[in-house]
Amino acid sequence: MKLPALIFGGLVCVGAAFADDNTVQNLTARKTCAEIKFDMDALSAMENIDDVNAEKLKQFQVYYRANCVPKSSGRRTVARNIPVIVKNTEPITTSDALSEYFANKKSNCEKLNSEIAKMAAANDESKSDALASMRGVYDMDCTEKPVAMAPAEPATQTDEEWAAEYDANLAAGLCGDGTKPNRFGCCTGETFKDLGNDGFACCPKTGGMCFPPMK
Repeated sequence: MKLPALIFGGLVCVGAAFADDNTVQNLTARKTCAEIKFDMDALSAMENIDDVNAEKLKQFQVYYRANCVPKSSGRRTVARNIPVIVKNTEPITTSDALSEYFANKKSNCEKLNSEIAKMAAANDESKSDALASMRGVYDMDCTEKPVAMAPAEPATQTDEEWAAEYDANLAAGLCGDGTKPNRFGCCTGETFKDLGNDGFACCPKTGGMCFPPMK
């Protein structure tokens, strides 16, 4: 008589390892954000909603907030570089010495440019090194500095962009967040469970809806 009792106890323990009796989780097809939004709107429009549909609406709302809108504490961002123009402009000053310096610099640059043009036109191979040096000095001292790019500035992703990216990931066979399903076919935040007659499923740790494993 003891042996059947031990076998029955073992089966109970195994079942407990796969199912959580403290949470009610229902199996449903994995839906896109657009489909969940449609179902939420339909259930919300019901005038006299029963308890079953009210529970479905609650589960849809929880899932939608968790997966289909940017997180308030860390919205996904898109890098956007903002160009900053850095020009070699003369500062406004009242100093006679600086005014004279910039005037002389401008004159020297014009003379250097003229000499470079003459040497280039002459095409004298013996002065090619000197010509290269003169061009280097002119580029360094007499031309505007190139456009510099400021550090990437984050651009907040809208709810619509977030949901569209989530749906596109599902269509590509990925989890909504863009990661690959684990070896059980479950996504981040989901556990692999035995739902009895419904078979195995991927269930969010927070409870609610469960989904068939992704292939």
